[in-house]
Formats: sequence, C-alpha cells, structure tokens
Amino acid sequence: MDRQPAINIEVFHREDTARCEGMYLKLQRGTSSGDPRHIDSAVRVLAHKAKLNGYAVESDQVGQASSFQIKINLGDTHEDDE
Repeated sequence: MDRQPAINIEVFHREDTARCEGMYLKLQRGTSSGDPRHIDSAVRVLAHKAKLNGYAVESDQVGQASSFQIKINLGDTHEDDE
C-alpha cells in the first residue's frame, strides 16, 4: 500500500484561512448593500475562520444574541445601596 506523507498542518491552516478570506471577499458586495443573507453568511465565515485560527468563542455562543452589563462606580454610592 502506497502512502503519501501527511502535509504539514501549517499548510492546511494557510489553505483553509485563504479559502475563508476568499469566501468573505466574495460576500462583500452583498454585505455592503445590507443583504441579510450575505451578512449572515459573512458572519458564519468569520466565525469559522476564528475557530480554525484558535481564537473563537465557544460554538454554543456563535449566532446567539448575547448581552453583558458593566457597572461603573462614579462615587461613594453604589446602585445596590440606593
């Protein structure tokens, strides 16, 4: 059985990243015009690219609306004290 050597993981990484960038660039016309389908696809491509590059949020957070709260203390009183 003939086996070819495995391609270096960095080669796969660069190729996958280049494919994602190509897909994202092709979606630019639609995203610029505000087409919701193009925008959704572009967000998915960016999320996939982030996952490939290791800087993505957990998969259950992608595509879901999220919120957070920031409390800023501007003096001696807190919101909870009032």
